[in-house]
Amino acid sequence: MLFTVALFLSAVLHNPFPAHAAPMPVRLGRLDQMSRQLVVRGLRPGQRYEILANGQLFGAGTARSAVEAIRLRSPFKPGTLITVVSAGPRGSVIRTTGTVQNDYLQYHYDLAHTGWNQNEVTLNQSNVNATTFGHIFSLPVDGFVLAQPLYMSQATVAGSTHNVVIVATENDSMYAFDTDTGQQLWQQNYANPSAGANPIPYQAVRAVDIAPTVGITSTPAIDPNTNIIYFVAAIQQDMGGGVFAYHQFLHAVNLNDGTDVPGSPVDITATPLLNNGKPAPFDPLRQLNRASMLLANGLVYASFGSHNDVPGGKPHGWIFAYDATSLSLVAYLNTTLDVTNRYYACIWAAGWGPEVDEFGNVYVATGDGAFDADTGGQNWGDTVLKMTNTLSITDSFTPQDQAILTQQDHDLGGGGVLVLPDQPGTFPHLAVIAGLEGTIYLLNRDGLGGYTPGGPDNVVQEMSTELGTVRGGPGYYAGPTGTYLYFCGNGNSLRAYQLQTSPSTQLVFSSQAVHKCGTGGAIPMVTSNGATANTGIVWMTNRPGDKSSSQVQLFAYDATNLQHKLYQASVAYWTNLHSQPFLTPTAIDGRVFVGTPHSVEEFGLIGTRSGVRRPSTR
Repeated sequence: MLFTVALFLSAVLHNPFPAHAAPMPVRLGRLDQMSRQLVVRGLRPGQRYEILANGQLFGAGTARSAVEAIRLRSPFKPGTLITVVSAGPRGSVIRTTGTVQNDYLQYHYDLAHTGWNQNEVTLNQSNVNATTFGHIFSLPVDGFVLAQPLYMSQATVAGSTHNVVIVATENDSMYAFDTDTGQQLWQQNYANPSAGANPIPYQAVRAVDIAPTVGITSTPAIDPNTNIIYFVAAIQQDMGGGVFAYHQFLHAVNLNDGTDVPGSPVDITATPLLNNGKPAPFDPLRQLNRASMLLANGLVYASFGSHNDVPGGKPHGWIFAYDATSLSLVAYLNTTLDVTNRYYACIWAAGWGPEVDEFGNVYVATGDGAFDADTGGQNWGDTVLKMTNTLSITDSFTPQDQAILTQQDHDLGGGGVLVLPDQPGTFPHLAVIAGLEGTIYLLNRDGLGGYTPGGPDNVVQEMSTELGTVRGGPGYYAGPTGTYLYFCGNGNSLRAYQLQTSPSTQLVFSSQAVHKCGTGGAIPMVTSNGATANTGIVWMTNRPGDKSSSQVQLFAYDATNLQHKLYQASVAYWTNLHSQPFLTPTAIDGRVFVGTPHSVEEFGLIGTRSGVRRPSTR
């Protein structure tokens, strides 16, 4: 419900309360830079209310229920003061206020996976250097951290207010730390060893892409209105006599202490039929929840691929949509319902996961596998899918050389789809992806391009084998000198491409860093204070892959010129050389967090630990 009519409080508020009624505890839900709706609780049906943003009338309405969810055309900027004014008993006025926060509650910062934190008011190009910026805390955990750390400012955790980072591990554990003091606020383990329930050992999977155990691999998602964290935990259950059962459990836990909410966890299951009539049950042992969780449209999405297409299993590509409140299964998609012999269009993207555009459409890319959807089949190998919120496919793009990609194990879905913000020019709604072949595809979201046998592909721009192998996705930035996308492929260094929209829409090479990104490239993210000059910074970690380069390092570059390196520091040694970490640094609120085999390392301005923080200008 969008409000555009200007109303004045004295003219619109009426009193729906009987004379003896007590004032209702009207509450405003938490808002941050990603919020697509404003939630007001504690209203009475028929109660009139108005909403002000920084003192200016934003909208008004009459409550139809105790909870009103008002859709926003665009998110509010952090620091915006929101006030809800409503009628109380005997002509009184009830006011409740809240300030829009800057949080990092899902993978790659926002629902579109741009990776651009444009609300960073602390870090800039003048203070990110070896003199003023450095290591602050080591936050110890019990296992490998492949999920991206998440961050919430001024959150209620362990009964008090903290700036908090949430960390998940491959031992099926989750931690909450105070980022100002380094204090562990809580820790929960979602296995149950005393009852024979443990993380899945890599020997059971028969793959070493993740070792020694498979637990919580994908990045969780946090709902700021309910303070619930959603994630998937992999479990091996000892049934006795050498028999084991396997599960992928969807958890919804409280941010305050990490305990499961009522109804959690849910065992993820489904059994569709192949085109030959045989069942294709979801295999919780062979399927890997590498792709990040997505929370949007009132639904939580969990996606699955394989453990390196290991022989012995038939790991399809799956995406499940669960109601975020009831945890009931709303819809699921299996990407290969026709019979195939090799590869199954898995969804993994080096941890990237599905994303959502401003219209609520969901996007995801698949890996190697058969493709026959153009002739009425149900195989979607090496394809970008556009779906409704309930996973009905509405559009797609498949490269014309899809069969070759599958033969050469060049997953398009090894890369992630980035949904660009609206652009000027002929193509206002763009998306971009580069996969294991290293080709950059600039796509029109209003018509992705379908499949063109023999080519050329029907896309806005195709930069063939421009990059080395890309596992993961790019970063985005709109600064004072233009709009940029940042990619890093295997064996190459970080590259910046400027997006031009006139006279035609295209990406043009801009600059390149010196240091190599490592095995499979890297996943960059960007911070800036809007489009303010000299604040744009690209952050990345190299990706270790062999004994000679097993050290994880953190890099910071000038977003307008990657030849200008601002900072470089060692983070940790990645001790499992069979498991590519696909790390993505989390940079927000003056801090940068990087996962390691045994901790999350926190970086920031030197002298800002123990609660002494640079004042925010928000």
